[in-house]
Amino acid sequence: MSTPAARSTGQVALVGVLGICLLDVCLFVGCSSVSLPWHKVPLDAATGFYQAASLTYRLDAGKLEQPLDVARIDGQRVSYEQVASSPLSDQSIGTLSITYPHPAGRAGYALVKFALESNPTKPKQSKSWIPFRKSAKDSWPPMTLASSQPEVHERWQLDIPNSESDQFFKAVSSQGFYQMQKPDAVGAQLTVRINGREVRKNWDQIAELNGLIQRVRREGQLVSYVRPGAMNGGRYNPISSTRAYSQLLAETGSGNAVSAAANSSVNAFSMAPQSADGATNVANLPAVTR
Repeated sequence: MSTPAARSTGQVALVGVLGICLLDVCLFVGCSSVSLPWHKVPLDAATGFYQAASLTYRLDAGKLEQPLDVARIDGQRVSYEQVASSPLSDQSIGTLSITYPHPAGRAGYALVKFALESNPTKPKQSKSWIPFRKSAKDSWPPMTLASSQPEVHERWQLDIPNSESDQFFKAVSSQGFYQMQKPDAVGAQLTVRINGREVRKNWDQIAELNGLIQRVRREGQLVSYVRPGAMNGGRYNPISSTRAYSQLLAETGSGNAVSAAANSSVNAFSMAPQSADGATNVANLPAVTR
């Protein structure tokens, strides 16, 4: 016959065993109702113990109120000039991606891509316009808000050693990406996939990834380029200063124009000149669509 003390000890041992079993089940199956001190994705990302990893970093220049430095190609040289991004969301988008292992099978390397897509929207006539009630200050016919930035399509790519790409995954992990939420983040979305497990969140801009965007456009290969306005003498004029861009935002009612005073340290779309004449030689690049 067992004593009360023995029964108590047995119950404690049973609770401990059940707790261990529950933890094992959550680790292998996944358990959203139990908070664990770590998860497999951040552990793999922080330690570099992964067989496959990808990262997608999407920036909305309109929401960030940042101008765009876009490429201009003259012969075998490329320079950059600053133009307005759209004051509307989802119209001027930059997307950076890192993929390991290299899709082309290049051992020990990751593939980095950057795409810049900016599309002007066409004005539409307001459905609520009543000609007899139009004031003298109103335009005729009234138009909804439309963007006037140039159409731009750039695609770049660069191979980097796995030791370098690994640092970017670790930088994301070190900022608490897997443990924190940032509901107030605007203009940036980050998606990370490690060994088949994906995490996607709105996030703040990451300086290391902004710098990688600039590096890809400086050192990488321009694989496609479409900019109709630059080819046919379009009406789009480059922006000469952040003050001019602030004025543009004020005129379009795009919000806080103070944030337009962007520079290369905070604006991933900014490109500092790489030579005295502000141009980079691209003689080794393949032909691109212009």
